[in-house]
Amino acid sequence: MLPVTNRYHYADLPSIRLLVLGDSGVGKTSLISRITKDASPTNVQWTQQANIEIMMHICGHKSYFVEFIDVSGLIASQMARCVYYKKIDGIVMVFDTNNKNSYSNLRTWLKEYYASEAHGGNTPKSSSFLSEVIIGSNTPNSR
Repeated sequence: MLPVTNRYHYADLPSIRLLVLGDSGVGKTSLISRITKDASPTNVQWTQQANIEIMMHICGHKSYFVEFIDVSGLIASQMARCVYYKKIDGIVMVFDTNNKNSYSNLRTWLKEYYASEAHGGNTPKSSSFLSEVIIGSNTPNSR
């Protein structure tokens, strides 16, 4: 347990919220586990709504909480995803290098995010468009 003084210190740290988008099965959850825990997850299952991982990142003399919001790529979860689209600071898009359709679908993912923003009142903090990163993963066909 942290001393009371440290708890207040951690509560004051700024946070960065990153939305992780991509088709189901492209390796979003595995990527985020690798980043936040430096380990591959065991017994990976389909993300049902969202998987949220938080890590502390130190840049220079400043610390941040980085929150990765890994939303489900399942079509059945489409209506629920917009709940997680609020107050996002950046977007990480993931595709499977063995699946060209998963790359082509990244445009659809961006359209879904920005359409929900326009209809849901989700205004980005700095500008109308967020920083976006595309990562290609090489997932084995184990599912």
